[in-house]
Parts: sequence; C-alpha cells; structure tokens
Amino acid sequence: MKIRNLLLFSPRNRRCFLASVDTEFPGVIFPSDKGCLHDPHYNYGKMKENVNATNIIQLGLTLSDRFGNLYIWEFNFSDFDIDTDDQNEDSIKLFKNHGIDFERNKKDGIPSSLFAKLCWKSGLVGNNSEIPLTWVGFQSSYDFGFFTKILTGDKLPDDMEVFMRNVKLFFGPSVFDIKHIISRLCAGVYGGLETVSKTVGVALAVGKSHTAGSDSLLTLQTFIELIHKHVLLKPEENSISRQQHKDIVELYNAYEICEFQGSW
Repeated sequence: MKIRNLLLFSPRNRRCFLASVDTEFPGVIFPSDKGCLHDPHYNYGKMKENVNATNIIQLGLTLSDRFGNLYIWEFNFSDFDIDTDDQNEDSIKLFKNHGIDFERNKKDGIPSSLFAKLCWKSGLVGNNSEIPLTWVGFQSSYDFGFFTKILTGDKLPDDMEVFMRNVKLFFGPSVFDIKHIISRLCAGVYGGLETVSKTVGVALAVGKSHTAGSDSLLTLQTFIELIHKHVLLKPEENSISRQQHKDIVELYNAYEICEFQGSW
C-alpha cells in the first residue's frame, strides 16, 4: 500500500518518478565465454540460461520523488532452497558473509508469486502510473531478467527481442544502466558499483554491500551524481546523441535539489 500511495495517490508534485532495482541470486551457474561478450544475443542467452535455472534470493527497490526523498525496500524471497537448488558456492559464501539468512528466508520470506501480484496492484510495473517511472540499474540485465521472470511467472523467452518488448511493457521506455552510461559518458570512471560510487563521491548510506536494498539505494544515488558531474558539467566528454543527452538532462532537472543542499 505504501508503494501504491507514493505512485498513485500522493499529490502530483510529490509522486515518485525515479526507481532503482537490484537483485541477489545464487550466482552464475553457466559461465560466459569471454570471447563472445561483444554479441548481445549471446549475452542474453547466457543471462536467460542462468535466470531460468536459479531462484531469486533478494530484490531491493528504491524510489525517489523530485525533492530527493528516498524510500527503500528489501524483499527476501522464500523461493530459494539452499539445500536443493542450483547455486554457485562462492556466491553463497559471499552472501552468508554479508548476513543473508537462507533458512529464515525459506521460512519467513515472501513467495515471488505473491510479490508479483502486489507489484501489479501497486502501479509499480505495467507503466500504469500517471507519472511514468524511470528505472535505473547497474549491470542490470540479470536484475530485469529476474524481475521479468517473477512478473510473468514463467521462464524468460528464447528470443531477446521478445524479452526487450516485455521490459518496455513492464517498466516503460526509460530504463538506464549506469554501466552503459559510464562507458559512453564518463571518462575516467570505471569498475563495479562500489568503485564507481566512490569515484563520484557517494558512500554506502545503510546496510551492507551485496545486499539488495542497500545496493539499490547506492545505485540511485550514484546515478544522480553521475548525471550531475559528468553529463551536465562535462558535456564535451559525452559520446551520446543529442536526444539522449536531452532526455537525461530533463530527468535531472526534474529534481528541485542542487549539490549545495546536501540531499545526495
């Protein structure tokens, strides 16, 4: 109900319009051939194979309104069974070290089927909000892969174009990936989420890294800083189209905040 209110029933100028997502899953079961990573269809095939073979552990969601108010959720799912499900041992060890309690998740977590029903009812997905959401992720193919698998209650399609149509149908036309942004816009910015966030001056505000809630928050905060410091302040370093630059600038300008307010 909280998400539904933020998206549909709050005063129009206070409705959330920016969302970030992060997922945690049992790791890569079917590794990629590094020599094929330039091929989008190959990359999709590997993502699809891994998502279809495993069950999600966590999903983190952060929403923001135009004033920089942040709302963060971390959903722990009951789907994953550490005793029987396919998993990458190194990934599971990492999650245990960061405090994920697999036995409690199995007992007290939310089934992904129920989570999907709540997502549809809330207006979070399906592009039903009067103010459409813009979505942000970091290396987010797996995040949107698992989210799509949950929403459909089915395995991902074989055809990448069908998957992309589903992503647009569920999440709308505005989906940004920070990893793609820095490769096109931001000279001297590279690495994983923690490295990129530190480079632009964003610290982990709550929780632990490699947990979905805190990583979704860090993703959103890093996105805003990247847009401000590299798209607005260093336009000469951009290698994107004029329309892409316009879209991102308009997104940033929707915020009624600036660097001096300390909101980020």
